[in-house]
Amino acid sequence: GMHAERHLLRFVVYGALAAVLASRRRATIGLAALAGAGYAARPVRRAFRLLPPGRRRAAALVAVPALMAASDLAKMAGYLRGLSRRRAREV
Repeated sequence: GMHAERHLLRFVVYGALAAVLASRRRATIGLAALAGAGYAARPVRRAFRLLPPGRRRAAALVAVPALMAASDLAKMAGYLRGLSRRRAREV
């Protein structure tokens, strides 16, 4: 199926992140950054194991979370498109 629960969680998390960033509260933004770092920690560690020390590892600190966010946003967009197509067929 379309894993509605997983997609709902993505929408909630990214919606909360948008609200946190809009609030401009440093402490709350810091907590969100820590949560994001925790979410990305395993993939970043995996990249570190595969990359030589130096600039590539430093780049992975930015690139891996950015790619994860892009992937999540693409999944969210695909989910919404799939829902709209499903509803169009039902009508």
